[in-house]
Amino acid sequence: MALIACALLMACHTLLNREGFVALCEALDSGLPPATTRRIWGRSLLAKYVPGGIWQLVGRGLQMRQLGSLHNSAVYSGILEQALSMLLCLTIAVSAHLLLSRYHALGIATILLPVLTVWLVARLTAWVKQPAALRRAAILYAAAMPFYLAAYACVVWQLPLLELCAYLFTGTFAGMLAFLVPGGLGVRESVISLLAANTHISLLTAMMVVRLITIGIEVLITVAGLAARRKP
Repeated sequence: MALIACALLMACHTLLNREGFVALCEALDSGLPPATTRRIWGRSLLAKYVPGGIWQLVGRGLQMRQLGSLHNSAVYSGILEQALSMLLCLTIAVSAHLLLSRYHALGIATILLPVLTVWLVARLTAWVKQPAALRRAAILYAAAMPFYLAAYACVVWQLPLLELCAYLFTGTFAGMLAFLVPGGLGVRESVISLLAANTHISLLTAMMVVRLITIGIEVLITVAGLAARRKP
């Protein structure tokens, strides 16, 4: 039951990220309908496991250009997607560590950093055509994070929730920084295991189980994207 719940929660997380990308494309006025951007996102999802860490972004940009999207939209959608995900992971990790260290006010205040960043990007950059869609994208990416945490909490039951939050998002951010490692495989799990060194040794096994579940969901979404036919 824990594995089933983990899979369902991770699927919600992944699909919310996809809808965030759709909103980003709308914010950048890509000229592509939502069904097309969903298909593009799904078809390029597994490319992140190619060494280099950015090939899913390149794949999405190339597909958008082939379907007639503007160059700026094709490039900046990938950059914004990665930047928003990294910013949210870093913010949650820092906030959780501050809360664990009893710096409660500072930990809560840190959560405002993504809000300020999105507001500045919407106001100061010319390539954001629809600020409301950018804000919606940021909300969707942020809404995906609790599902991500809950999916791990179903399996990694050895850690208190706040500690798991701090270690998980620190490890995820480290995996994003490790561009040469395909999909951050092993980096995320190793960082979490090191941070939770006093926890039972089965923690690493649990982390790998969640990773396998995640890859399985991503394969299903990729297959669905490849099977979808372009409407005339």
